[in-house]
Amino acid sequence: MPPVPRFHSSRDDGLYQPIPFAFVTDRMRQCIEHERQVLLDALSPTVRARQEKVFQCYDPHASHRTYQSILRRFRLAEKQDGVRQARD
Repeated sequence: MPPVPRFHSSRDDGLYQPIPFAFVTDRMRQCIEHERQVLLDALSPTVRARQEKVFQCYDPHASHRTYQSILRRFRLAEKQDGVRQARD
């Protein structure tokens, strides 16, 4: 388990609350998914089921789609390898 999750905050009941980012890059989405899997893998089956329900309240894929839509609106491509390029 990560010592301090980057994309989730701990709750008083021992579960993790997703941090609801409005815009999520592809890399960020991948990191959120990985962190979720690490957190889930560390839980017992009973607690895991409760945690999965909490995770369902925030979909990083939806935030990534929103981010992509905004980039498309301004005719920009998502940054790849440190370089952002305008689309023709």
